[in-house]
Amino acid sequence: MIVLMRVTEDDRDGTGALAETCFRKFRDTFYEYTHDKEVYLYDPTDEEDVAAAIGFADGAGHPETILGLARGWNAKIEAIFDASLKQLTEHADKDPDGNVRWLAGRACDIYQMKKAAMALDGQVNDYADHALLINHHMYPTAIIEPDEMTAIEADPGSYVTFEVYPK
Repeated sequence: MIVLMRVTEDDRDGTGALAETCFRKFRDTFYEYTHDKEVYLYDPTDEEDVAAAIGFADGAGHPETILGLARGWNAKIEAIFDASLKQLTEHADKDPDGNVRWLAGRACDIYQMKKAAMALDGQVNDYADHALLINHHMYPTAIIEPDEMTAIEADPGSYVTFEVYPK
């Protein structure tokens, strides 16, 4: 799951390294909002280099990374939805009358479609491909709204990105 997260001065002034602080903050929020209470995130905080373990990039030092990710974010969500829809419909079984039998062994495709539809609706599935923690209420979302994009473009140094691994 690729994460784009807004950081505060408190995050930057914390006692830990920024990558570890951001991971813990996202993890705690993720657990608060997760639907499956048995899902967990791989915890890289025992790794020697937490930033490398999660592919951490700080917009303060790499604004182009944040801007590139943000500018392509919503299009990526749409592309995942399109691919999921195509996968589901192209491989759907049909009865002799030509009616689609959605429940005929396509559980994996249906689940991928569910995740993609949730993202397109701005919701974060527990096993989503993308998650945002950028709104002022700091709960996970999936779509970058126009006002959020404006804020990212105005100050990419206030954002970080990293990858987490739900299990």
